[in-house]
Amino acid sequence: MASRERLEQIYTIVAQIPAGRVTTYGRVATMTDGATARMVGSAMRHLPAGNQLPWHRVINASRRVADHGGAARQRDKLRAEGVVFDERGRVDASLLWPRGPEARDIQGDGMSKPAGGFKARLKQLDRSQQAAFMAALCERLLPNYGLYAQMSGVGDPRALRVILDLAWEALLVREAKIDFARQAEKLVELEPPGDDDSFGARRAVEAVMALATLLDTLQSETPDAPQAVSGLSMSGVQAYIEMTEGSEADDAEQAAERLREHPLMDDERGFQAAVLEAAEQRLDREALKALRRLGRNDGVSNLGLSLD
Repeated sequence: MASRERLEQIYTIVAQIPAGRVTTYGRVATMTDGATARMVGSAMRHLPAGNQLPWHRVINASRRVADHGGAARQRDKLRAEGVVFDERGRVDASLLWPRGPEARDIQGDGMSKPAGGFKARLKQLDRSQQAAFMAALCERLLPNYGLYAQMSGVGDPRALRVILDLAWEALLVREAKIDFARQAEKLVELEPPGDDDSFGARRAVEAVMALATLLDTLQSETPDAPQAVSGLSMSGVQAYIEMTEGSEADDAEQAAERLREHPLMDDERGFQAAVLEAAEQRLDREALKALRRLGRNDGVSNLGLSLD
């Protein structure tokens, strides 16, 4: 259970979530001094009777209401405030709080965390945690490769899936004997043609590169690998936003502002924060399976696209 000081920080932050908006356990945690997403969830479950805190506005990292005894009541309270759920039970990323300038107005002692906290925490992961973090991000990149293969007729999504499944097997079964050098060779054969500079090909290359980086970590120490995979996923989101909503009339400052405040970029930051939070925990079999489910994100990629 969180300390009294952390609980007060959590309560102070949750009290500021506006009606009709939601945030995640992981986001609240990052705005405190040392709380975790699990601590935030526990704090919401154990509120004193009669407390008026808007606990129902805190949801999980996949933008769904967590599975608990009060889930139906929580959904009803959110719907009463105008929150709409899609067919998968997810809330639209545009409703996530805080966004952009809103973050500057949040009152909470934990907001003084250093800007480099995410990268510093990545560097503190042990090798297994690094691999788990990257594997989860790879899961969310795979649909982009599949869409490219579907549209172009080039590539083999099933082969890419097999290689990623072997990486998870190595994490789940410590005694597994897998020749990742051979898998890396197979991965090279799955890259899009070098002369294909289409948007889809570049996103497919990101998926292959991320998986190749994961395989490197499974074979040897690669301290900067998690940051590299994180950057690949972020760069894909940036490219998608620039392609779909960019304007030649924008100056550099306007373009940067659009990226910072775009729901997809906001969702990407929240997703990576949630994956890192999960990877930092003790990674037993159940924790790894949960992390894998988180990464798969119901088949929706970091660009908000799916094969369905």
